[in-house]
Amino acid sequence: MKEYDICVIGGGSAGLVAAAAANRSGARTALIERNLIGGECLHSGCIPSKTFLHTANLYYNGKNAEKYGLPVCHAGRPDLE
Repeated sequence: MKEYDICVIGGGSAGLVAAAAANRSGARTALIERNLIGGECLHSGCIPSKTFLHTANLYYNGKNAEKYGLPVCHAGRPDLE
């Protein structure tokens, strides 16, 4: 079994910083994460650019739906229907 000087539980932003700092100081470091490295904030939480990009992608696809043989929907704009 491997031996470590420090074990960091959680690969979110704080865990990554802690593990990197320990490793740089020469400690044999283990990082344990059960999901995705980077944490919830990076992948699904508080990074607003993901929301902006997703919304822009939905808008673009809806606006260009006719290119794919789908009807264009102008929700909330009866003057465009």
